Amino acid sequence: MALSNENTVFNCYGTFETIEDVWALYPTGGSSGSYIIINDTEYYWAEAYNRWQTKAGILPPAVPGTGGSVIPGSIELEGDLIARDITAKRDLKAGRDLYVSGISYITEIIAATLRVLGDTYAKNIKLTGDIGSEDYAEGLLGWFIKQSGYAQLRGLSLLEFLEVPEFRYNRVRVITGEEWNAPGGGIIEDVDVENQIVTLKLEDGELGAVDVDDFCKGIYHHEHGFYTIFFKVTEILDESNISRFKYELRDGYNYHPTKFLNFVSYGNKTKPDRQKSSYSTKSYIRYLSGVNDWEITASMIMMQFGDLSNLRLFGIDMEGYSAYLQNIYMTGVVRQISSDKKTSNRIPCPKGIWKEDTYYYYDQVSNRGSIWICIKESTTQEPAEGCSDWEKWVSEGAKGDKGDKGDKGEQGDTGAQGIQGAVLRPRGIWNVTSTYVRNDNFIDYVIYGDNRWIYLVKEGVENVPVGTLPTDTDYWEQTNQFDNVATSVLLAENAYIDVLGTSGIRVGNYPHCW
Repeated sequence: MALSNENTVFNCYGTFETIEDVWALYPTGGSSGSYIIINDTEYYWAEAYNRWQTKAGILPPAVPGTGGSVIPGSIELEGDLIARDITAKRDLKAGRDLYVSGISYITEIIAATLRVLGDTYAKNIKLTGDIGSEDYAEGLLGWFIKQSGYAQLRGLSLLEFLEVPEFRYNRVRVITGEEWNAPGGGIIEDVDVENQIVTLKLEDGELGAVDVDDFCKGIYHHEHGFYTIFFKVTEILDESNISRFKYELRDGYNYHPTKFLNFVSYGNKTKPDRQKSSYSTKSYIRYLSGVNDWEITASMIMMQFGDLSNLRLFGIDMEGYSAYLQNIYMTGVVRQISSDKKTSNRIPCPKGIWKEDTYYYYDQVSNRGSIWICIKESTTQEPAEGCSDWEKWVSEGAKGDKGDKGDKGEQGDTGAQGIQGAVLRPRGIWNVTSTYVRNDNFIDYVIYGDNRWIYLVKEGVENVPVGTLPTDTDYWEQTNQFDNVATSVLLAENAYIDVLGTSGIRVGNYPHCW
């Protein structure tokens, strides 16, 4: 028999004496629009709950003609147990579904499926499978807790601590304040404000990371917003695990430490090993040392990376995203990038005046008035025109024009007679077999090279080993090249002349000279 109600067609599965007769004939239940008749009452198939019920939600009676049953002992069913209210003083077991539309006061329920339309009160609930909301859809709706202990929830609010071995969240860590790496700090479990005593929250076997004279700082939120707390450790009360200590507030700061505060010990009044720390903000990373007071000063800032504009507070005028530090030791490469963001050049390693030695790629030396860059992995070759291991960066400059003659100065006072010094002694072109000296009487100098440079025996060298080249800076020093001078009169206090052509020489103090 089929009935029609607007757009829904109701299909009657038949008339039965009990609900057990229905399940025996239709073990998978009904379908949308189907209904049955028990004791002249129509029960429709509710797909959402997988059961038969009236349009008012009333379930078929478990025992025909009665409103309920009182069973003094245990009851075990292979089919369904359907009741408005169930009170069980011992175990209630169902092999199939258990439907309760009222309140259940049950010591223990063992069921393949349990649906409770009202409230459930239980001292302890133990599940051997998963539990979740009926509308659960992974990652979208509802909630779910697996038998293994994993849960998916929309939110979680805790009144106190969350303790986990590992805390992972989206692989992204967001910090809106300061993040410190310091010698000490901790989380406060309790505070006795009247006696100014802090109790730390420590795990089993954990030691507190504070010490006497530590300067501590924390940022906390209350109903009026965030505020900063400064306090100093004055006494350790529990030496066994350093879990309790006394404190004093910083002058001018009235907020006491509070429960749940996460604080840092960023310095110490008396202990140098606890005066080093580092912290980062959204715009810079700063490294500190020697922090022996509440306030951080310029002398305590050892290094800073990022935005340096705030260093102006300490009298250090810097700006932009840069680096402020003491020294740089490196073995790699430094490249200078042009403002066009396209051109970059490697910075060479200056090695001074060239001497016989091993040089490496991009070493920079000066030789014979020019600047050279090593372009080989390593070399012992001397830089010169046409050489294969060096590239000339800067050529020797041309000799400049002679400057204008200066005004004649006033006659100075006659000085005291000085001690006779060593005389520059020209030795001509350098000879590989000659001996050259520097003593109280003579300073030998020679001419060497294509450009006829002048080389003096180096100060502190008494005798130059025979055959030592003038370019060896351990024994010789290079001077400026001598110039040719043609003049009718030459006046000088000291003159070192290689070749002299003249019609007369006067020596002595004018006019008493010979």
